[in-house]
Amino acid sequence: MGELTNQLEHQVLIQKTQLNLQVREIHKIQQLNHSHRSTIAAQAQEIVDYQTTIAQLNSLRAKEETKSNVIPIKQSTTHLLVDGNAMYFVEKELGKLDYQLIRKTLTQGANKVKCKFYLADTGSQSQKHFIAYLNQIGFEVLLFPMVDIGGGKYKTKGDDVQIAIDAVAAAPGDRVILCGGGDADFFPVVNRLKDKGIDFTVVAHLKTTGKALKQAAGSNLIDLSHILSCTA
Repeated sequence: MGELTNQLEHQVLIQKTQLNLQVREIHKIQQLNHSHRSTIAAQAQEIVDYQTTIAQLNSLRAKEETKSNVIPIKQSTTHLLVDGNAMYFVEKELGKLDYQLIRKTLTQGANKVKCKFYLADTGSQSQKHFIAYLNQIGFEVLLFPMVDIGGGKYKTKGDDVQIAIDAVAAAPGDRVILCGGGDADFFPVVNRLKDKGIDFTVVAHLKTTGKALKQAAGSNLIDLSHILSCTA
């Protein structure tokens, strides 16, 4: 009886040992499968990340190509610069001027227009009404101080300089119209505009236009009386 018991216990021990070995093998297989699955998942994520990066790069490349193929359209500007002090003396000879019609005629067909009117600041009530009228028809009015030069005479200070600055500040492709400026002092401005390749026109009363300005402007000089006859 004791020997039989020992044999049974020995067989149970063997079976238990074999079972433990099988359990260990199963654990190893499970660990390998888990590791394999983790590796596959990691590789799959790398592929997804790579594809996402490629898609982003292609999208950026397409945007850059689209930008490079788009040619920006530059809207050129016509600058109408009116020497108000010169026009004051022109009015004495030619009569009252309709600046709205002059503006419309000189800037006809322009894409974008900037109009400036340069005046001596008298501070009078009549000038305030005149400025309001100019603003209403699209002019920016710039006022300049008057300097007493003796003998009851006054000279406007800084207007010619500002007109010259605004004229040469125009960008290539723009057009500059100097209106009323028959002063020969403007011929360096005209030469500068030609050097920059800026289209320009000088509109002046020919009887009071200096010789140097006439020569500098050449065929770009228009008689103001001709403009007035067109607007009449």
